[in-house]
Amino acid sequence: MVGIKIAVSAMGPDPEAFVAPYFARCACFVVYDSVNKLYSIMKVSSRRRVSAGIHTARSVVGGNVEAIITGNIGPHALRVLREAGVRCYFKMTGTVRDCLKAYENGDLEEIEAATVPPYNGVDKDGLGDSFI
Repeated sequence: MVGIKIAVSAMGPDPEAFVAPYFARCACFVVYDSVNKLYSIMKVSSRRRVSAGIHTARSVVGGNVEAIITGNIGPHALRVLREAGVRCYFKMTGTVRDCLKAYENGDLEEIEAATVPPYNGVDKDGLGDSFI
């Protein structure tokens, strides 16, 4: 396998953290560099009122990530990632380390379409924390 940088939406900042169920509202991304076998943390602002998915996707693209593993992802974030050539994979359970192992084994489903509707994380008051 050719080495790449893979970001996993995570509930915490280490490989033993659980995968976050939502792309734009994760605590952070744990990024694995498969060439150097190193982990790093990418913090994102997940409390934006609107456009959290687009903002988060742009941050991931700016981090030179080539693949992401996440739970649910909306159409705007998915579009930004796909336009940048970032491949997206779906996994709702397990740790970051479990997700990376599943990726290496070819056991993950590539996300072809958004798994949630637009603005899924915005509650009736326009705040971006309806499921946190």
